[in-house]
Amino acid sequence: MELVGVSEIIARLLGPVYLIVSLGLLINPEAYRKMTVHFFEQPALSYLAGLLALAVGVAILTFHFVWRAEWFLLVTIIGCLGVVKGAALIIAPGWLLRIWEPLLGKPGVIRAGGLGGLVMGLFLTGKGYGLI
Repeated sequence: MELVGVSEIIARLLGPVYLIVSLGLLINPEAYRKMTVHFFEQPALSYLAGLLALAVGVAILTFHFVWRAEWFLLVTIIGCLGVVKGAALIIAPGWLLRIWEPLLGKPGVIRAGGLGGLVMGLFLTGKGYGLI
């Protein structure tokens, strides 16, 4: 399968996920703040989320490890971030908590994340389905 085809398939998978999660962040930031606080209080949940992020990141990079300055570079970067996030949640979940804890009390940060994710989701969905 050619590179653009793989990029489009991954974008079709990731785009709608980013869209839906981002809408949740924008519509109900307080629920997501509480969920994040509880998430870090549960070591087993952090570990499972780390395994999931690591597996998804490695899967993306297995099929899509391309460093060219085109739109699909974003797919590779998302895969790399998934590996880093997964490894951090497995190896040092407390480190991520220390980074996120000061930000969780600021609703603007959660909304900004939702807005950024919404833009990313729209872009990936558009590219994946040939809309842009």
